[in-house]
Amino acid sequence: VLLSGPLGGSAGGLRALRTKQAEASLIEAHRRPTPRLVEGTVAREAGVRCAMDVSDGLGLDLARLARASGVGVSLDDVAVAEGATEAEALGGGEDYELLLITSDPERLVEAFEANGLRAPIRIGELVADSSTFELRGAPMEASGYRHEVGGG
Repeated sequence: VLLSGPLGGSAGGLRALRTKQAEASLIEAHRRPTPRLVEGTVAREAGVRCAMDVSDGLGLDLARLARASGVGVSLDDVAVAEGATEAEALGGGEDYELLLITSDPERLVEAFEANGLRAPIRIGELVADSSTFELRGAPMEASGYRHEVGGG
C-alpha cells in the first residue's frame, strides 16, 4: 500500500481557515488541490492495477477498497502533510493523492523516479485476513466523509 504523497493538507487548510491561522501551504492545499494525473498514468504503466484518489479520507477509502477486494489492511505508518495532524491525514480527504496497491513497489518507485515524480510513500500492506484493519498493530477507524449520511 503506497501513497503518491502525504495526506491531511486539505483538512489542515480548512482547519486553518476556520481558526484564522496563517498556514499558507495548508490553505493552498485546501483551496487548490492538485489532481495526480501524471502519477496515475505512470502507475498504470508500472503495472499498478488497483488505485484510487483519496477523496473521502484514507481510513474510509482504504476500508472501501479492502472490503471490495476481500482483504485486510495493516498500515505501518501514515504519510502526514507538514502542518497537518494524523487525524486529518486519516479522515480529511480532498487531498487528491493516489492510494496505490502493487505487488511490485520497487518497479513503481523506479517508474516515478524515471518520470521526475516524487517517490511514492509505502505505508503498509494488504493481508489475507479481511477482518484486519489496523495502524501500527492497533485497530484503525474507517474515518472519512460519508456522503450517504451527510459527512463525518
